[in-house]
Amino acid sequence: MSLFPACDGPAPKNPEEDHDQSGPSDPEQETFYVVTRRDVRKCAAPACGGFYVQRVNQGTTTCADGKADKECYVGTVDLAALKLDANSQNTFLAAFAEGHALVRGTIGREADPNFADVGVLQVSEGWAGRVGTKPNGDFYRLRGIHAKCSAMPCPMAHAFRLNTGWDMMVSGVDFAASGASQEVQDAVRQVMYETPEGVLVAATSSEVTGPNGTKPALVTSELYTRAGTPAAAPNPECGGIRGLSCGEGQFCDPSQCGGADIGGTCRAKPEACTFDYNPVCGCDSKTYGNDCARLSAGVGLANPGECEKN
Repeated sequence: MSLFPACDGPAPKNPEEDHDQSGPSDPEQETFYVVTRRDVRKCAAPACGGFYVQRVNQGTTTCADGKADKECYVGTVDLAALKLDANSQNTFLAAFAEGHALVRGTIGREADPNFADVGVLQVSEGWAGRVGTKPNGDFYRLRGIHAKCSAMPCPMAHAFRLNTGWDMMVSGVDFAASGASQEVQDAVRQVMYETPEGVLVAATSSEVTGPNGTKPALVTSELYTRAGTPAAAPNPECGGIRGLSCGEGQFCDPSQCGGADIGGTCRAKPEACTFDYNPVCGCDSKTYGNDCARLSAGVGLANPGECEKN
């Protein structure tokens, strides 16, 4: 998958990312988990009927008995800390059960002495997949960064590989490859740039090339946002007679080409676009390879298709 590079600068590593690490020697340390399969055995719950989970990006997981294994059985997934209402909690648990969500937490033991050897997954964070596809690649946290640079590609996000101490700057993120709608991509991009915790993604490694050389990039297969987080507000209005401006990393996408007093909607400039050819004509009378390329250039839309040649 080819990506257009983006222009941004590096950011310092956040020390909080150390808490994403976990290992067999430290079963109490919080880590990120995903469900590998449901338990279909027939016996009294919670000894049966729960889930098998594993740490993402790792080959072993520490179970309730303190032993490391490829996956661990948990009879209960405690979501109380997420403070979700009943419907939201059921929806999230169903997604987690199908492998379409991630949780951060610890594996402990059941309080009931009759099931003292059964694991309980105490969840502190829930992250819901926005596409519902099977994740491919490694799992990362992405925090967007803003900076000016004289040549491309240069970093646009700080990527932390979950449950490890590994991180890097990436100069392109292909959100479209996940199959997410443009609305979801815009919302995820907004959260990535505007919140300290950023977003989580499942992604494979790629590269972008430009005048500044060849730099790391990511191609996503699933996008995750925090469960219980309010939906991103609709893109604000801009321009018009009042001359409303947009925030950093956004531009005013006008409702039509023309005068300076025409209103529009604030849109984020995409940091990475595919090279798929689906041309659109910009308000600058230039043909762009696709609408993502137009948005990245910060130009209004004149019409779908190529611009008419004079």
